[in-house]
Amino acid sequence: MLDEKCKVVEHSEIGGGYRYLVVEAPQMAAELVPGQFVHVQVPALEKSAVRRPVSVFDASEGKVTVLYKTVGRGTQALNAVRPGDELKVLGPLGHGFPSSCEGVPLLVGGGYGVAPLYFLAKRLISSAHPVKPVLFVGGRTGADLLALDRFRELGVEVHAATNDGSVGVKGLVTDPLDDELIRLRETGRTFELFA
Repeated sequence: MLDEKCKVVEHSEIGGGYRYLVVEAPQMAAELVPGQFVHVQVPALEKSAVRRPVSVFDASEGKVTVLYKTVGRGTQALNAVRPGDELKVLGPLGHGFPSSCEGVPLLVGGGYGVAPLYFLAKRLISSAHPVKPVLFVGGRTGADLLALDRFRELGVEVHAATNDGSVGVKGLVTDPLDDELIRLRETGRTFELFA
């Protein structure tokens, strides 16, 4: 585990209160595996608040990207961070996903819960896993479906569901997932779920 002062290289809003935060952290980026997370110390709140745990969206080329949503005092203060600022980041934390997969990798999540799934999809594809992952993503509205373009750029098949029906199937993410599970079982294909 490392506790690094990291330089912010990018910090951008992607809509709906969600943001990408990219920091330079070469050693941490090399050690992170999909499914792990980091703790970010929020500037101006160091003495009064604990670090914020955030999922790792990507770790490559010496950089760590996290995806978070502004929901309270800590993440609101984190929004003020600009490129060039320094942040203390603690990680890698957690065990992460298994490093291999039998059959079709089915990735299931919603909102910023897709962050570790993107990192996992990239790793599975770069490791030449014989079957590309399939993503099942849900949200209340289309604004809660994050990074779908990035998943598609990887060649990941995307199935979306929204509570209001604005994108994909109207309902819960488990609706298209159930259909896929039935199809896979009928064809005798093996699969693993990652959520």
